[in-house]
Amino acid sequence: MNLRLTSTIKRIACFSISLGFATVLSTWATFVYPQDIFDDPNYGSLTLSAGFTPDPQVKRLVAGGSTEFDTCVGYFSGSPDLNLHYEPGDFDLGIFAKSGVDTTIAINAPNGDWICNDDSDDMSDSNPGVLIRNPQSGLYNIWVGVYSESDAFESASLAITELTVSDWNDMDLSENIPDSSSLDIFANPTYGSLTLAAGFSPDPSVTTLTAGGSVSATECSGYFTASPDLNLSYEAGNFALGIFAKAGEDTTIAVNDPDGNWICNDDSSYLTDSNPAVLIEDPSSGIYNIWVGTYSETGSPSTQLVITELGTANWDGLDLDAVSDPEPEPEPVRVIEPEPVDDVVEIILLTPSRVQFGRKNN
Repeated sequence: MNLRLTSTIKRIACFSISLGFATVLSTWATFVYPQDIFDDPNYGSLTLSAGFTPDPQVKRLVAGGSTEFDTCVGYFSGSPDLNLHYEPGDFDLGIFAKSGVDTTIAINAPNGDWICNDDSDDMSDSNPGVLIRNPQSGLYNIWVGVYSESDAFESASLAITELTVSDWNDMDLSENIPDSSSLDIFANPTYGSLTLAAGFSPDPSVTTLTAGGSVSATECSGYFTASPDLNLSYEAGNFALGIFAKAGEDTTIAVNDPDGNWICNDDSSYLTDSNPAVLIEDPSSGIYNIWVGTYSETGSPSTQLVITELGTANWDGLDLDAVSDPEPEPEPVRVIEPEPVDDVVEIILLTPSRVQFGRKNN
């Protein structure tokens, strides 16, 4: 077993218990965690009772985040990835993840205990798993993190099961994943990931990209690439969240929010020139998968994708070039003036194999 806890937990009183291949951390005092069990989950909620089918239940998600947890090893999002409401029976409860990177699991159980695992003895490829014997009834807040911050925002499959632990490693989780849509929220974003918290500066944040693709999406009108253009990991506050695009052609926007809802726009009333925009009045914390498409299949315009908390009245007049990442300026050329010398060494080539050295004096 390889349990790597990041630090000692400072509380009035605490103890740890080893259960199977998980570590349970229980507290007798109030402690503020960077992981908020009261936040809306990134990938929604699931209600299950003992004997549920199909088994396993599988949720595709993006693992990790920018927050290093003091209690369980790894980097996580601030919000839970999944909230599980579970009514137990005669079975143990298994929660595990599979991914192409080294993932970790953090669970807040119904009684407030934290259950952690990094590399399970019963899983291969650095995958984590937690077996909860005699599980409690109630709400389990579940996070799938990454051991290395550089692996954040990689896709993973989270499994909930009552099957025997010896079966976990060989399970084909893809069989229990619903058919994917034409826009793949789990694909690596073409233009990378962006992490912002409410009140971010500079505002707006601008990403330059090429809009459009060959996929005629069923979720939103337009032509897109299958992969998101940008993944935004956003920590919400007291502001509305604006996402819009500006281009020289008719573009569209598709956004999959942390709750799994699709938000679409073609021509926004907030913008001119057939530019699209989405205003999210009460944004959730979590990952927003963002695509910028084209209304016509043939277009592929250079586009500025904008993330902002500014009021909509300001959007159309923003000078986006002023806040875009500037092109690096060329290094100045240094001109070195030769210094006068009194003596010059003269090399006289006599033959290909003989060189004569001499001194020429002024």
